[in-house]
Amino acid sequence: MGRYEDVFQNNLLIYQFHAKTQKGKEEKYLIIILVASLREKKLDQTMAEDLSIIQGTKEEQYQTLLPQIKALIEGEPDLIANLANISAALKEQFSWLWVGFYLVKKDELVLGPFQGPVACTRINKGRGVCGAAWQQAQTLVVPDVERFPGHIACSSLSKSEIVIPLFSNNEITGVLDVDSVLLNDFDETDKKYLEEIVSWIAG
Repeated sequence: MGRYEDVFQNNLLIYQFHAKTQKGKEEKYLIIILVASLREKKLDQTMAEDLSIIQGTKEEQYQTLLPQIKALIEGEPDLIANLANISAALKEQFSWLWVGFYLVKKDELVLGPFQGPVACTRINKGRGVCGAAWQQAQTLVVPDVERFPGHIACSSLSKSEIVIPLFSNNEITGVLDVDSVLLNDFDETDKKYLEEIVSWIAG
């Protein structure tokens, strides 16, 4: 009867099969299987796979989600990567219609990382809720987008909206835009926590 030993070495899974020949001499046979090292991949995917989505009050959902978002972006210097993960985490937790960022480029807001239906690519300063938030340099909470002067209908499904400016060195560098299919879906709780999230990446 033979016996197996296995060794993981340099991405090779080596099975050592020991057996005796008819003459009683033990021979060792190696079965070598090349496997991919998953250690680095698991480290990269840990937060995305372990994102804890909870039910509860809006306050409770934010309080659970914010530490996870902070862990996702801490130590990552790339702005686009962080904006992409923030968009995904917010969309996954709250199931809003659209969550994403517009970045200031010259005299326009240009579409950045987002989650949701296709969106307007460029928005002029002062136009729509995003352009108005940029122009006024403040968060705008819109209970009914149809009643907002100059609203840009990127999606007819959008009923309410919140837009938070991103500041860097006292200059607005972009906005976080969130749309909902429900009327009056955003309030001071959203404003408080979304502004906190934005403060982590605005610098």
